[in-house]
Amino acid sequence: MAKSLPYMYIAFIILGTTSCAANATLIWIILRNRNFRTISNIIIVSLATSDFLLGFIVSPMEMMHHLLPDFDIIGYGCLAHQVVMIFVPLVSIVHLLLVAIERFVKIVYPLHYHMIATRSRAVILIIFTWLFPFSVSLLPFMGIHQNMESTNNTDSACSGLDMLPCPYLKTVLGMIGLICVFMTILYTVIMKIAYRHAKELRKIRIPKQKGKIFKSSELKALLVLVMTVMYFVFSWAPFSVSVIDECMSGQISTYYTPAIFIAYFNSTVNPLIYGIGNRELRNSFLAICSKQKRNEIAPFTTAITTVSATDRQKPVCKDRATETSL
Repeated sequence: MAKSLPYMYIAFIILGTTSCAANATLIWIILRNRNFRTISNIIIVSLATSDFLLGFIVSPMEMMHHLLPDFDIIGYGCLAHQVVMIFVPLVSIVHLLLVAIERFVKIVYPLHYHMIATRSRAVILIIFTWLFPFSVSLLPFMGIHQNMESTNNTDSACSGLDMLPCPYLKTVLGMIGLICVFMTILYTVIMKIAYRHAKELRKIRIPKQKGKIFKSSELKALLVLVMTVMYFVFSWAPFSVSVIDECMSGQISTYYTPAIFIAYFNSTVNPLIYGIGNRELRNSFLAICSKQKRNEIAPFTTAITTVSATDRQKPVCKDRATETSL
């Protein structure tokens, strides 16, 4: 079993807390406002739900597994634990592909977007993004797993992914790799088309400024797309290497725990990139916060205003009474 690093206990606590808080906030902002219930945001809500489950279920399981030495799960309990570790992140990754496809249709076919991206199709695709990882995750329970009595565990602990056979793990990693390649292709096409549209718009609006093609907002949008793909590759590459290393050497790598943390941290970054990064959702969140702040200050301010108004009125009444008596 790989030796757990002391600081990783705190890291998994932070991961679970931030992932749950960020994704729950995003879901709440979208669902409370009917104007935000677009097809894009419906997909974002489903993605945030999967990321919330990762922070709510997987992170505590990982923390308990590394923090408590007596937290031993054996047999099918260990298998269920490891299957959940595959299912929830895979749901999140397939959602990222669905988001990329939706953005591809919106940019490449803007005139036909509402005909292609209907609510019924969106619901069907969202259901598929949950059922496909679920069916893949059920394969170990159908016999595709290591012998319960001959796993790599010598201490009867459920460590790493040692109950899942290497061919199965390589297949899952291959799916993640294909999704990564497909997302890179989609976002590359999106960036090229966005670049061409921005260039045409700049020529129409300001013909004299041919050298300055991009606005700052357009440049930021393209940078977000590039950072999205780069971070996706960066977050899952260490975990993939650690699994391959385990399959080749037969031992869990020493960097397995940091690698899985980096991969799971994607669930915290996703709501920031796909949700809070949206100007309308961000402004709505800030408006809600400022409104609540005003509601908290309002009673105190009203009380002061009432007292001060009463104090100002008393001398006036007294002076009028004096004038009348005179």
